[in-house]
Amino acid sequence: MLYKDDWETVKKRFEAFWACDMLDRCCISVTAPRKVPLATNTELRAAHDLFGQWTDPEIAYGAYDFVFNLGHHGGEALPITSAYMGPGVVAALVGADYTLRADTVWFGREPVIHSWENRQRLRLIEDHELWKALLRLTAYYSERAPGRHLVGMTDLGGAFDIAVSLRGAQELIFDLIDCPEEVERLVGEIDEVWFRCFDELYAIMAERTGGMSAWIPLYLEGRWYPLQCDFCANLSPRMFDNYVRPSLEREAARLVRAIYHLDGPDALKFVDSILDIDRIDGIQWVPGDTGVPESSLAHDAWFPLYEKIQKKDKCLVLMDVKPEEIEKILSRVSSKGLFITTRCDSQDDADELIRRVGRWSRP
Repeated sequence: MLYKDDWETVKKRFEAFWACDMLDRCCISVTAPRKVPLATNTELRAAHDLFGQWTDPEIAYGAYDFVFNLGHHGGEALPITSAYMGPGVVAALVGADYTLRADTVWFGREPVIHSWENRQRLRLIEDHELWKALLRLTAYYSERAPGRHLVGMTDLGGAFDIAVSLRGAQELIFDLIDCPEEVERLVGEIDEVWFRCFDELYAIMAERTGGMSAWIPLYLEGRWYPLQCDFCANLSPRMFDNYVRPSLEREAARLVRAIYHLDGPDALKFVDSILDIDRIDGIQWVPGDTGVPESSLAHDAWFPLYEKIQKKDKCLVLMDVKPEEIEKILSRVSSKGLFITTRCDSQDDADELIRRVGRWSRP
């Protein structure tokens, strides 16, 4: 692979990761500026408007190619192109409003489900401009991927988080008390659209690449995805088990592998339930707000969580770890089924860190 000359070994490390094992060390993605940038004829072009910035394949691909030539992908860091359209784009594809910004896309600023009476069944809006753009971008990236880079699935979102974009968070909480059957029906319809979007986009990728990645930069030669429900922080464990868990089980059943995105201390009360879902293979932990000691992934408060995850033979994903915190983490958790991402200031620092990780890794 052009941007990853150790690709065959990297694939073996990911195979070991998914098996909750290790090849020779934990999987670690270390990005840094490349010491000697690769030669390229790519010219960065500005779009005429925000819609073009997000949806023009040549402009978007040019930006990826430019970054790949300047960046060093150390360890299991991957050069990934993705038709990203903001977090939870399925919301727009079933009717939520969307607002483009220079650095993100907002969905559901104004709820579109105001009443459950006579609500029309959700469906994929096949001629939606964002859906057509997703298909076009994914095809464009996939055609150019072989021998050069990987292709990632767009951020589809979690079913309940999509429901929030359609209905509003506070309204959805009351609905789960007053008319839970309506919410269950809505989430079931969202899942069906979710499955269709995933299937069609994955088919485009698989035809040319055989494997895929996502916004969590893992690799699998097959169907995998990060599942999530940030909305669940508002719920009790009983409500989670009754309403959220069935959706997660449906989604995981359609995949070969799945990682759950566990976001913030308010979500910790659901860990045991999530770990009991057989088809969820691991957890990505996000501590929550930055700027406090507990926001560090190496804080002592989180090691009991890591131990619980690993004792259930589940993978552990820790993203954006500070380089100086990695030794502490590796001294207290198993490197089997562990994936860490970090960033260094130079390629030399990245290579040295990976050598140290090889010494620090332990079963």
